[in-house]
Amino acid sequence: MTNIILTIMMFAAFILFWAAWRMRGDKELRQKMFLMIVAGLVIIANVVIWTLPTKSGKTLADDEIELAG
Repeated sequence: MTNIILTIMMFAAFILFWAAWRMRGDKELRQKMFLMIVAGLVIIANVVIWTLPTKSGKTLADDEIELAG
């Protein structure tokens, strides 16, 4: 389940980046474009935190998977 959630989060980040790219020409939507980029970066940072291994070699996602089943 955790892997599915992380995958959905990455898809959401890429969709935010794509939508921000589409808004790049409109000066009225510039603030929304930057907010979408920041939101995408925050999502990617969360995925990185969950998937980076600790000193013991386990990730937070691995620990969550072990607790679930």
